[in-house]
Amino acid sequence: MAVDRRRRSQWTVRDCFVCRTIGPFALLLILTQPVLSQSDETSQGPDTPNLSLIDRSISLVRPEQGEQGDHRRRWLTWRIEYRLRNAQPTPLRFDPETLFCTVEGWASNSRAEGHGLPRRADHAIRGGELFQSRVCLIDHEDPTLACSERATLQLWADAQGTPEAPASGTPTEPSTEGILVEPGAVLRVRLLLEHSHHLYGLSEPLLGTRELNLRVGPAAFRDRLDLDRPLAPDREMDRLSPIPEERRDPRVYFSPPDSLYLDAALSGFRSFQFRDLKVPRDAPMRLSFRYFRSSDSTGKVRMELKQYKDVPNSYQVLTQAKRVEELPELGEWVLVEHRFHSDPLATTMQLRFLIDCEGDGPSAVWIDDVVLEPIDLAAN
Repeated sequence: MAVDRRRRSQWTVRDCFVCRTIGPFALLLILTQPVLSQSDETSQGPDTPNLSLIDRSISLVRPEQGEQGDHRRRWLTWRIEYRLRNAQPTPLRFDPETLFCTVEGWASNSRAEGHGLPRRADHAIRGGELFQSRVCLIDHEDPTLACSERATLQLWADAQGTPEAPASGTPTEPSTEGILVEPGAVLRVRLLLEHSHHLYGLSEPLLGTRELNLRVGPAAFRDRLDLDRPLAPDREMDRLSPIPEERRDPRVYFSPPDSLYLDAALSGFRSFQFRDLKVPRDAPMRLSFRYFRSSDSTGKVRMELKQYKDVPNSYQVLTQAKRVEELPELGEWVLVEHRFHSDPLATTMQLRFLIDCEGDGPSAVWIDDVVLEPIDLAAN
């Protein structure tokens, strides 16, 4: 039997032509198809009831420092709160064990030393545990350079009332009670992301875009969080400590009702030091005060401003950042104002006024309208 080799070769060439022509397009078509992970397929399945978003709020929270100015574990915290509606015709009932949430993305901050390179901050929070997750961003043998982020999740039915947010740096109490959300009712969700860092956790937030995937029982919710720009915290970083009542003098002042009083003739009144003030590093600062020296004052009066870098259980004096200013004028109120930058390594400032004279003087000085604070450039 004869074989038509020409016909066969035409088919071979034609097949090759089809492969060469259609093959790349078929490959391109395959590559451009969206690839769904198992979690995506689960959360977006046709039988999965979804929670509908009513509103969302994002804020940057700085906890109070306490009565003694204790700044330990006072991390800057992203606080994200949701109000989600159960849009299904049936009640949504779930136990803590059925909860699962992931928060994934990149985190960095170029203003904080060692934080300029974006690092993954991927959290997985499961019910039945502490509703918390901690990831290590910078692993370093020096505790001042190590960095981690803690995520905390809270959920409650709107009808139950709003619980308090857990204190910064403290564990949460695991919940054992189930949650019931009636059709059309609201589920409240609170997510906290804390920058746990000894030096920069108080002043610099972790920035970046995050993806949130939440599953509560059979329902699911997804959101994108653009946390790539710092917000103004809900309160200032710190403030000068108040002047004790025994050091106030109502007889002499520039602004009523009194002023800080220093007198070389009184025991313990030759100097006064404000409580250490926590400050952002390499930030514009303002120092302002007025002083009045009696006309018969002798000796010297000066202001000292020192800066420190905190380290665990101690501190490092930044000698190059120390400022000393003589206060020589007598018999009138004098305004002193300075604008400067905190040292790139500074985390703490210490403001002190003192009299330097022989014996008991006479030497007395009154200080009023004292301000030492960061300058909010965004407000100017």
